[in-house]
This record gives sequence, C-alpha cells and structure tokens, in this order.
Amino acid sequence: MQLRAYASILVATLFLGCVIYLSSELVLYRSNETMNEDELINRQLETDGLYFGIARPIGSYKLAVYAMRKPDIVILGSSRAHRQHQEFYNRSTYSMSGSVVTTDHAIQVLDILVPIHKPQYVVYNLDFYSLCRLTPFVGNLSSYARPIGPPRGGIWQQTNRFAVVPKLIARRAISLQEAANFAFGRFESSFKGVRLYGLIAITKHFGFRRDGAVSDVDATSQDRVQFESAKQDIIRGAGHYPAGCLYDPTAVANLEFLRQDMDRAGIKLIIVMPPIAPVMYRLFMAAPDEISGYYKEWAQESAKRHFPDLHDLVDGSLVGAPDSEFSEEVHGGDVSEARMLLKAAQAPGTALAEIINRPFLQRLIQERAGTVGLEMSYFQAADVAVRDLGGTAAVAPP
Repeated sequence: MQLRAYASILVATLFLGCVIYLSSELVLYRSNETMNEDELINRQLETDGLYFGIARPIGSYKLAVYAMRKPDIVILGSSRAHRQHQEFYNRSTYSMSGSVVTTDHAIQVLDILVPIHKPQYVVYNLDFYSLCRLTPFVGNLSSYARPIGPPRGGIWQQTNRFAVVPKLIARRAISLQEAANFAFGRFESSFKGVRLYGLIAITKHFGFRRDGAVSDVDATSQDRVQFESAKQDIIRGAGHYPAGCLYDPTAVANLEFLRQDMDRAGIKLIIVMPPIAPVMYRLFMAAPDEISGYYKEWAQESAKRHFPDLHDLVDGSLVGAPDSEFSEEVHGGDVSEARMLLKAAQAPGTALAEIINRPFLQRLIQERAGTVGLEMSYFQAADVAVRDLGGTAAVAPP
C-alpha cells in the first residue's frame, strides 16, 4: 500500500512537471522564441521588427547580429546605452547595449567582438556606478592583471526554459491569464504594423531593432510617480546609489587596459558617461560621502589620467536635458542620448565629431524635447539610407 502511494506521488509529480514544461514550451513557441537565431534574425530583418525575448541569452543574439552586420562603430554599455540608434551616426553601427555592466566586461566583450569583425570606432558608455566598490581594494595595482575570459552575467547565461515562464508568473511579470493567452494563440504578434518577436516585445511593445538599440512602438513619457519614488534611492542609499561606496581603482585600471588594447588595434575609443536627470544629479552630489564620495574621487583621479576622448556628462544639465527626458533615477531616453552625443562632439579633438549625424540629432531635439522615448516610426521615416545587411550606412554628412 505504501509503495503504491509513493508510485502515485511520483507519477503525479512527473505528470505535473511535464505539464509545466510543455506549457512553457508552448508559450515560448507561440511568441517566436524557439526558432534558431539565424531564422529569428532573418525574420526580424525582413520585417524591420523588434525582438526582446527570454528563452535565449541576449548576448548570444547580439553577437550573431553583430557578425552579420559588421559595423564601423560598436556601441558598448549597459541598458543605459540602449537608446543610441543607427540614425544618430553617419557610419554603420551596432549596439551591444546591455552586455557591458562593468569595465572588465568591456574588455571581455571586445575580446570576442574584434576577432569576429574589427570596428573602426568603439563608443563605450561608462556607467558612473561601475566605479563604485563595496569592499576596500586589497592588493597592489602594479600587479593587477588584465581581465581575460568570457564575460559573465545573466545576459550571457542560457535560460532554464523549464522554469522561465513559471518564474515570470510568480514575479507577476506576466499573469496566468496572459500565459494562457500565449499558449492558445490569443494574442497579436504585431502592434500598429510593427512585427514583434519574443515574449517581452509582444507584451511591452518594445525591443531591439536591427541596429541593436531599443525602440518603442509608441512614444513614451516619464511616469511622474515612478520618477518621484526613484529619488528615495539616492536619499536612502539604495539601488544604483548604494551606501558604502568606495572608489574602485581596479575599474579605472581596466579603462587603462581598454585604452591600450584599442590603441594597439588601431581602433578609436570614445568613452562617454551618460547623463542622469539634473535633479537626481543634485541629490547625488548632496548625498553623504558614503554614497557619492567615490564619484567625486573619480573626478579628481580621471583628470590625472590619459583618457584623451572621455566625456563625463553625468550631470544632465550639462547637456541641456530637462528632468522630463529621464524615466527614473538612471535611465535617459532617445532625446537625452541625442543631447549627450551633440555635447560630447563639441569637445576639441574628439572622434565623435566625425561620426555623428548632427542634422538628425539637432532635428530630433528640436521636435521632441521633453520626451523620453520616440515612436519607432520616427526612425523609420528618417531621411537616412541604411543598408543593414551589408553593414554600411549612407547619410547626410554632419
């Protein structure tokens, strides 16, 4: 009798596991997440669609597009680099945004990219908070070694497809009803004529376009409630503004390694530190040293080092951006990124001056000041000719 009960429990567990797995696979299949990367990318290119999924590492997807596109300019950074579009530049670009969170990641990602295709320019969006460490540095910088090996982090790791959909439901990222709708095909895989690939793209109506940057189907504005709430992170010392921050000399040592690597390879390195909302910057600078002291130390140390094309524009007021062009405590949008590039390109001797599409950037700012994200059709209608498959762009000269 006891053996029969154990067997029943085992069979029920296996049955439940199969149901969960098959249900998850059905959701991913319906949302175009189970096709191989080549098929996905080709479909996306054919339709000028947006992709953002959860079933495959974003890093491997972006590497595959990079290898196909072979751009003149590669854009590195975290999610704060998502908004640098092909139309912002007068040469072919690809954005590896989301793949570089720390300075060692920048080296490791370029170690992968350059053998695939050597770009002429690297635009590295350096996050100010990547210069913070929460434990004192112990050791001798003279013996600090250049980082090697593959980059780590969730963007490079294969997703557990058995658990991914149940986790999204548990975290309320999608509802049980939404999952059921996907499983039974009760959803639209396009929105306002834009084809969407991947669970996130379909539910949120945004994703990676052919240039690797993030685009929205509809224009987006700041959520004032979220923005006001984000100020508390700085006051409390949480999120991207953790209390206990110390200046990280190894992060800066990695920047030195990166500069040396690019010099040897004959690649022009441009480092930009993207802005945060002016009100957030003022709160950050007024915060105790345990929250912002490391950044103030960076400002002093960076002046002593040889980074010839570095642009610290963390203060949004330096680029002329109002608070309304930022979604929360660290993320700007299309317009603030355009302002950043125009401002940085004014610096004497910067390589940015020769690669930005100045007329487009100026027009965008004039027409959409105060907006966070522009609708995708704005970029589609831009007076820019881009041959994506060949990886080249022909645009009006700056």
